[in-house]
Amino acid sequence: MVKLNSAGTVDWQKCLGGSNVEIGIAVEQTNDGGYIVSGATVSNDGDVSGNHDPLGIQPDIWIVKLTGTGTI
Repeated sequence: MVKLNSAGTVDWQKCLGGSNVEIGIAVEQTNDGGYIVSGATVSNDGDVSGNHDPLGIQPDIWIVKLTGTGTI
């Protein structure tokens, strides 16, 4: 993810997920200035733990809440 300001300058950038396939689906800003991110993952490392497909083929749905500065 990359957060840009109104001038198009990067405020922050964040790589979410692990070392396998990650798919971002949607991002919405929350009332507290943070963000909620939905996606899918087949990773089981990095920010992700406990993938539910033992073969790592079917993705798990992932919902992540970020602060206004991109911290999980």
